[in-house]
Amino acid sequence: MNILENNEDRYNKTMKHRKIRTQCFTISIGIILSYILYMILKMNQNNMPKVLAQYMSNKYIIIFGQWFAAILLGNIFSYWYIVSVYKPLLPDTQYAGWDSYSNKATYRDDTNDFTEHSEVHFGQFWDAEKRRNKIEKIYKVTRIVLLVHLIISAILFFVLK
Repeated sequence: MNILENNEDRYNKTMKHRKIRTQCFTISIGIILSYILYMILKMNQNNMPKVLAQYMSNKYIIIFGQWFAAILLGNIFSYWYIVSVYKPLLPDTQYAGWDSYSNKATYRDDTNDFTEHSEVHFGQFWDAEKRRNKIEKIYKVTRIVLLVHLIISAILFFVLK
């Protein structure tokens, strides 16, 4: 009888903060890819033009360039995955008006309709709980990866000349 009342809130922290969780995942994957790119560039440093080899020894380019590469590579290579995990869970969007600056229609989440209905675990939402748990596990790991990389970047900033 109380199955619908006992369900978890549909618009919980996983849905409210999905942009943070999405970017955390993509940047974490990008960090791994940027380290691989840095190692490849470092191994081929003798074959590079001298100007590029000099850039490879600049601490600002190493640190900030790696963050830039992490954001770029992560969004290119891993954004599709996290969006595919979120896709069935997302609320419908509703028209929010016309943006005269960008000359585009803007849409926002229809949270009123989303929170009024329960998430019944069949049909489109048959694996919703598994998806939410998967997103939260990914977020727990990726925020640690980001924190570790931030600490490494701070140490490198003060150690490198």
